[in-house]
Amino acid sequence: MNVRLSDLKLNQFGVVCHDAGGALYISKLINQIEEDINAIYVLDGPAVEIFKRELVNHKVNSISINDLEESKLRNCQLILTGSGWQTDHELRGIRLAKKMKIKSVTLLDHYVNYKRRFMRNGILVLPNTLWLTDMDAFNIASLEFKGIEIYLELIPDPIEKDMLKYLKIDSEKDVLLYITEPISNIGQLPNLNSEKIVSEAEAFQKFINQYRSLKLKLPVRLRVHPSEDKQFYIKMLAFHDFTAEISENIDPLQDIVESRYVVGMESIMLTWAIKAKKETFTIFPIDSRYCSLPHENIREFRDLIY
Repeated sequence: MNVRLSDLKLNQFGVVCHDAGGALYISKLINQIEEDINAIYVLDGPAVEIFKRELVNHKVNSISINDLEESKLRNCQLILTGSGWQTDHELRGIRLAKKMKIKSVTLLDHYVNYKRRFMRNGILVLPNTLWLTDMDAFNIASLEFKGIEIYLELIPDPIEKDMLKYLKIDSEKDVLLYITEPISNIGQLPNLNSEKIVSEAEAFQKFINQYRSLKLKLPVRLRVHPSEDKQFYIKMLAFHDFTAEISENIDPLQDIVESRYVVGMESIMLTWAIKAKKETFTIFPIDSRYCSLPHENIREFRDLIY
């Protein structure tokens, strides 16, 4: 049962999202559909605010997954999910779709841990179709799911389309953007367990140290991940006597477009920065942990020449 992008326009469908990355991709994708759609939203975590913000062209009446009953999805022809790792929210949507014999599709929003995102307690829970937004992702998925019965569908990247809109409006400033992410949580989850756990504090401290060693005078802007506490970074800035602006921009794409340089660990936002033709850097390696993104033009931060 393959699921195509056009199915969103033709059928009633359910959307199940928790994590920020998948929520941003899916909400932007839906918002670019000009036709009226018939969707049921099952949202939690960062996805709630992201969908409210992004879906200016469509109404969002979200229900909790704990209140989700089969009767509420009876008329749905498909279920669309993100590929979250923070909770089982998206997997519960896929399981329910299988139980009700409804087609399911997951939009993969990153380039790592594809199979492990769908694994819990050694059990693989896969949708019928995976949507990938570029050939790098498609090729990685082809290898990871080789020999497994699942459709792979390449779709237009909704992030890239929205990025072009910002590039036409906003002008670049002489600013360095640092992107945070809850990196330590990934290594601690049973399904994504890693021996090379790096903390957010370690990464941010290395960024500050290298910024100073490079003798940079650029203003720094911090984009704090929706799952993180801004107060943590405010305290870190005070502790290290380091000056930086905490971004208040609602859309992360605006921060990228306004910045001259973009620095992070392995956030998906680094790949968006490349698409916006920004000089893009990773603070990795840290303790033999390297950036897992496949893009060759993500350089080490220590190589920045200003």
